[in-house]
Amino acid sequence: MKRLLKIIGLVLGSLVLLAVILGFLLPYLVNLSTVKDRVTRRLSRTLKAEVSVKTLRLRVFPRPGLSAEGVRIRGKIYLLTVESLRLYPEVLPLLHRKIVIRDFSLKAPHLVLRLPRRKRPFSLRKILEKLPPLPALEARLSRGEVRVFREETPLLTFSDLSAQVATRPHQILLEAGGKASFLKEFHLKGRLHLRKLSAEGLLRLQHVDLSRWPFWKGFPFHPEKTDLSLDLAYTYEDSSLLVGFKGQAPCVRFRKAPELLFSCGVVEGELALRPGAWDLRVKNLVLREPELEGEIRLSRSSQAYVLSARLKKLNFTQMRGHLERLLPENRGVKKFLSLVRGGVFSDLEFKSRSPEPSGLFRPENFILSARVKDGSVHLRRPALNLSGVTGTFTLVMGDLTFRGKARLPESTVSRAEVHLHLKDRTAPLSLRAEFSGEARELLATARSASRKVARRLKGWSVRGPVSGTLLLSGTRAGPRVEVYLHPRRVELKSPLFPWSLTVSGGKFGLKGRRIYLAGAQVSGAPGKVRLTASLDFSRRPYRLRVREARGKLAFRVLRPLMVRYPAGKELLERYRFSLQGLELVSLSYNGPLVGASFKKNLRVEARLDEGTFYLPSLSLPLSFRNLPVSYRQETLSFGPGTIQALGSSLLLAGDKPLASPEFSLEGSGTVSAELMRHLYQRFGWPRRFYFKTPFRLQKLAFSRGGDGSWRLFLRGVSPDGAAVEAEVKKAQGLLEIKGGKLSYRDKKLEFDLSRYPGEYDLALEGEISPEVLTAVFETNPGLKGYFKAHFQARIRPSQPLLSYFKGLLKGGDFILPVRGSPRVLRFSVRGLGRVFRFDQLSVRIGDSDLLLSGRLEAAPRNFHFEGALRSRRLDIPALRTLYAPRSSRKKRFLLTGHLSLDCDRVVLGPGREIEGFKGDLFLYPGVGKVVFSRARFCGLPLSGDYSYGREKSLHLSVFEPAGDFARLLPCLSRKKEVLISGPFAFKADLYLRGKKSLFEEGKGTLRLESPSGRINRFGLLAKIFGFLSPIDIFRGQIPSLEEKGFPYQDLLVTGQLYGSRLHLQAVRLEGPGLRLFASGDIFLPEGRLDLVVLASPFKTVDTLISHIPVVGFVLTGRDKMLVSVPIGVKGSYHHPTILPLDPKAIGEGVFGLFKRVFQLPGRILVPK
Repeated sequence: MKRLLKIIGLVLGSLVLLAVILGFLLPYLVNLSTVKDRVTRRLSRTLKAEVSVKTLRLRVFPRPGLSAEGVRIRGKIYLLTVESLRLYPEVLPLLHRKIVIRDFSLKAPHLVLRLPRRKRPFSLRKILEKLPPLPALEARLSRGEVRVFREETPLLTFSDLSAQVATRPHQILLEAGGKASFLKEFHLKGRLHLRKLSAEGLLRLQHVDLSRWPFWKGFPFHPEKTDLSLDLAYTYEDSSLLVGFKGQAPCVRFRKAPELLFSCGVVEGELALRPGAWDLRVKNLVLREPELEGEIRLSRSSQAYVLSARLKKLNFTQMRGHLERLLPENRGVKKFLSLVRGGVFSDLEFKSRSPEPSGLFRPENFILSARVKDGSVHLRRPALNLSGVTGTFTLVMGDLTFRGKARLPESTVSRAEVHLHLKDRTAPLSLRAEFSGEARELLATARSASRKVARRLKGWSVRGPVSGTLLLSGTRAGPRVEVYLHPRRVELKSPLFPWSLTVSGGKFGLKGRRIYLAGAQVSGAPGKVRLTASLDFSRRPYRLRVREARGKLAFRVLRPLMVRYPAGKELLERYRFSLQGLELVSLSYNGPLVGASFKKNLRVEARLDEGTFYLPSLSLPLSFRNLPVSYRQETLSFGPGTIQALGSSLLLAGDKPLASPEFSLEGSGTVSAELMRHLYQRFGWPRRFYFKTPFRLQKLAFSRGGDGSWRLFLRGVSPDGAAVEAEVKKAQGLLEIKGGKLSYRDKKLEFDLSRYPGEYDLALEGEISPEVLTAVFETNPGLKGYFKAHFQARIRPSQPLLSYFKGLLKGGDFILPVRGSPRVLRFSVRGLGRVFRFDQLSVRIGDSDLLLSGRLEAAPRNFHFEGALRSRRLDIPALRTLYAPRSSRKKRFLLTGHLSLDCDRVVLGPGREIEGFKGDLFLYPGVGKVVFSRARFCGLPLSGDYSYGREKSLHLSVFEPAGDFARLLPCLSRKKEVLISGPFAFKADLYLRGKKSLFEEGKGTLRLESPSGRINRFGLLAKIFGFLSPIDIFRGQIPSLEEKGFPYQDLLVTGQLYGSRLHLQAVRLEGPGLRLFASGDIFLPEGRLDLVVLASPFKTVDTLISHIPVVGFVLTGRDKMLVSVPIGVKGSYHHPTILPLDPKAIGEGVFGLFKRVFQLPGRILVPK
């Protein structure tokens, strides 16, 4: 065994020695020049390039090899220079003159690659297809460099390259490392399949600066500086490159925002490149700044760019600043960033598609959904600056949906749901937010929703904490706002109210043009009210609906608000309300804000604290305390409550319809003397029936209708204990007193009275005495005797046979409560069916006294009476004034009958009386007649008759043969003067008739004669004397009436009555030195005069009195002549006018009288 080992060792040593010897001798045995040329030609032919080798050397030891220096290879687009190339051929092939190289190394290879301007896409596949099959060899490279140009523009530079390459017939194995222009160090290990045209391998990049990457054109991002370490695994097959990568702690800066830093903790993903497309997927991305964690995919195809992301976490507050600076001109990004201001997103999914990279972030091109925490969102319309946004949101093609919570600067949104389109203002809008915070901020948000809303809320202001819900619907162009609030002491100011209000509790709502408040407590200057109401201001007039309002209000503050509306102003002015405050029990209203609707639809119940008001129907101011009031359907009601008026205290309740004069009142209490007098004066009740006060009302009920009718029920007790009860109804044509009772001690009177059109009913039962009335009334209204009654009467004027009388009435010395207050001295009447019999009825009315007896009986068509009237004095004017008909209506009470008259004195007027009147009164249907058989008027005996009805007539006969002017004229004169004294004889027979006046038709005669006497004062005569005194023929002949009077020796007056004209046929007056003759007319009853008077003195003249400015009568001739002066008397009796007359105006009547008196010739002369 040892021997064998020695032999093997010896053989191996010999072989080694032989190899060493051959190694030293081989360079001298091989022709290197021939080898160099052969290698150069073969490489040139293979590479289709120029190949040159400067030096070629052969080395045998320690390893056989061939080294070439100064190697230069130039192709069309590249230039390769190698400082030193070492080839290690196999030894055995060399012995057969074949070069087989299995291993070589390159030292300092420098490759310059000039790429042409691409007209076609770069195709690695075509390059690999042109490569010939490679031999199996191994190569090493050190200190290499590669520079890539596009034409003259440098693209890439690789330096300090070292690599090991192993080739097989259809593949290349490579392991290399070095530096590049865009990275600090890289290491590559890969394999290239030439037949399959595929490649695969691993690439490790250290400290990559992406800003130096020359192929960013077409990419949306352009980094400024990065520090990135990546491990990449790539695969190339079928013209597609698939690269998987993983980065460690990379940092990226961008050119547009060099101050922004993207710092990644981990980045892992893959990149796929295909012809005309690429796809970048970052499966695991962790950034520290901005904080981000998730997956991102960016791809490009022939149709569009696609960006998608799925992020577990994203600090958008940091990212927003980066995007704002990186993409300042991108409208989509600007729009999105203007809405979303910050926040931390989680579970974010983003998908975007756009033909251009700049459109990837336009809201209409992407879909985004995420969870957000502490986000910040800003909306311009409505103006919302939300912070602390937490929730989920989606953004689909510009359509934003959010659910979560947020904060406003002064408010908190506990729950929010938002749906809106960021670009399309006509797209549906939906927002629901539940919030709490400052009301002022929420009103500003609502006001910013649109210009219309801002106009509607102009002048509104709120302040205070509030919670509630905000709803927006419609579109952004036309949003519909709904706000539901739960205020907590919110101060509200509105143009609708003149003062600020504080709202607490309840719910406030704003929906479109409708505001409502439910169950809220509203307080302010007017008071404090719990309110449920709504206001619709969608159209004018605004509509208000109040379902509930209760609380306390100050009336002095409400007054200016009520004055704004006509209905409220009318209420205040008419009823003059003045009070401190009121407690509102309930208030409801539904209708427009106009006065007519308020009158109709307002319903109010309240309690007034203390104040006064005025009742126009009673003309009475009232004061009250704690008075319940209500208003419903234009009716104002009050009470029951304590009301004081003029010292009275009453517990009253009443209703007053405002649209009519109707009024009703009920109550009880104590009535003072002042209030009692006021009521009696207001309603015109007789003063003598004043109740004694303080009068205690047990029950009072008063109502007045719209037609002026009224009803009064009264039950009370006087201070002396007298009880009064009655119900009075008064209407047009109706007066009814029912259930009347008057009682005091053991005296009691019950009475009923009714007066209907054509019907009269009366029932009296009981007895009263002066003590009863004294106990009831302030003063005894007139009963000084007694009154007993057990009587019933029914009177039907239109149907007399339906009337009846039953019972007995007796009494005396009392005053009837009717017009004129007649005093009944004694009476006793009895009803017997259709007969009413009065045995004795003594009545005094004013200065008149009447004693009547007789009977009244109902006949088929009328009432008929028969009786006798005895009177000491009967004042006709006074009775006519008291009992004259108050209207011209046709009387329905038809009365006929006969009444014997016996009156000592009948007064016709002041100073005119008829004495000793005896006669009869006859009444027929529509006609009455008074026949007086005996009477004296101013001493003149009278007889005749007077008829009245549709036509009046008077037949009067007077005959006084021995009268005296001194007794007659003072009776006829108003001043009771004795104008004329002396005896006279008078006779007259006159008949007058007419419808309106007795002087329409008249006839008759009269004659007055007086043999002598004296005229003391007579106005007409005085004026005639005054006219004649200046005339010479009368000078000194006319006496003075005022001093001595005018004694006369003869007076005669005769006349005839023709209708209303009294014609004086002859008037003659003869006195000392003067004679008067007259005739003419006196027109009755006005007393107008039309007389002609001749005045003649007792002397003669023989010349014409030409100096007198009137024409006189001249009787001429040789005999004695008499001169007279004609005078006309015109005007009224009290104011006559004296005129001179032409002789032609002298009628034959008066002139004949003149001649007959004097029995002298005469004629009328006309002066020239």
